Amino acid sequence: MRNSASGYEYASIPPDKCARIQYERIGSDVTMQCGSLDNEASVTWKVNGTDVKARRREEGPRLILMEVNMSSNGLYSCFQNPDGQRRDQINLRVGQTDCELTPDGLVAVRPQFLSHSGWVTDKPAQLTR
Repeated sequence: MRNSASGYEYASIPPDKCARIQYERIGSDVTMQCGSLDNEASVTWKVNGTDVKARRREEGPRLILMEVNMSSNGLYSCFQNPDGQRRDQINLRVGQTDCELTPDGLVAVRPQFLSHSGWVTDKPAQLTR
């Protein structure tokens, strides 16, 4: 569909074709779930199209990366065995976080992630106590 006022073209993309974004802190253990598959499902994980080489555990449809670092960033895809059909994609973004207590008692979290041009600070998210 084309918007004549803006000149942009829009496409409708099914949710299962889009990668989810998962933000995590450097040094943390990260769990990624392969869609809504049940606990007994057998899956294979890839990162950026290659085998996952990071220290990890696999529990059914879950991939658990141990102590992630900047090299853990990437597009993780899971494929259901034995047919090898892609079931989910997760864009893992590992970075630093700055936290501060706001005057009203909330915690403001400002995640920072490395981009091609340097560190980028996302908009703060507020979490209740």
